[in-house]
Amino acid sequence: MDKQFQCEAWYFECRKINYLMELKRHGFPTESLCYNVHEDIKDVMEHVATVGETIWTYDSKGLTDDLSWVPLDIQTTYYGQPEEVLASLLEMKESQSALLWVYREKLDYAVHEGTLEPNTLHSLYVNKVKHNYENFQFHIHDLFPEYIGWVDAHKVRDSMEDMADENRYIQFLEYQKDKPLIFDREHLWQAFLEDIRRSNNHTDAYERFWNNTIDWNELYGSFMKACDYHSDTWSFLAGSRYLIKRFLEWMGHGGKTLDYLENYVHKALLIRNVYLKAMMTGKEPNESAWRLMKEAAEADEQAFASLKESFAA
Repeated sequence: MDKQFQCEAWYFECRKINYLMELKRHGFPTESLCYNVHEDIKDVMEHVATVGETIWTYDSKGLTDDLSWVPLDIQTTYYGQPEEVLASLLEMKESQSALLWVYREKLDYAVHEGTLEPNTLHSLYVNKVKHNYENFQFHIHDLFPEYIGWVDAHKVRDSMEDMADENRYIQFLEYQKDKPLIFDREHLWQAFLEDIRRSNNHTDAYERFWNNTIDWNELYGSFMKACDYHSDTWSFLAGSRYLIKRFLEWMGHGGKTLDYLENYVHKALLIRNVYLKAMMTGKEPNESAWRLMKEAAEADEQAFASLKESFAA
């Protein structure tokens, strides 16, 4: 999985990740969807450090919900029983891919960390179908867990048993390669500028975040869970700034802002690694982590000030 795709995955729920994979497969510039991902540090830190919840439950601003302008045709077919899925996928054209819902804990290739909640909905991206005699297989690309390969159709069918009616559908995705790629860059740029003008960035939240480490066990229930939550949070923060940088590059914007954003991403990933190391060793992060946070806060403040200054007019 490339770095950009990892960051984008934070902002798409699993159904839209399948759309994203189809777009990327055909070289669509997904940077064009990343114009509103500047997260206020204060909001992120309060969610994880005060509420004590994982970043996965954070209500991020996310990527645009308007995908009507992208060259992707989506056709939905409903089914009654899982067996009907096999017949439908046999008719899938070579130019198409498919999205279907399964229960994640029933996927035999998934390596589970702990115990998954029963009936955890998950969408699969199927881009090929192979039918040799009685052996029917799907070629899938899954991100959570990351898996690319052939899976026997009956195993996927079994993971669809007892599916709720509202999830009994297949979406066939087809990239419209003949549709001219005409980007309304000015509209996207103005939307980005408006997002930045409305945004705040309370960098003092970094210090409050660090101070909360003394209450880790009380907040999260265990040191391991705290490290897991915090490493995810720093991956998310790195992703937010990385996607802003990619969008600016796609729009042809240069200058010091990109350097500040790149510096922030570097620091944020180092902090992420500190928490991952703490999780593996069982040793709490030392003052070097706080030093990195102060450096990250400075880079973030520089990047945000540069954005505001550049687009003040």
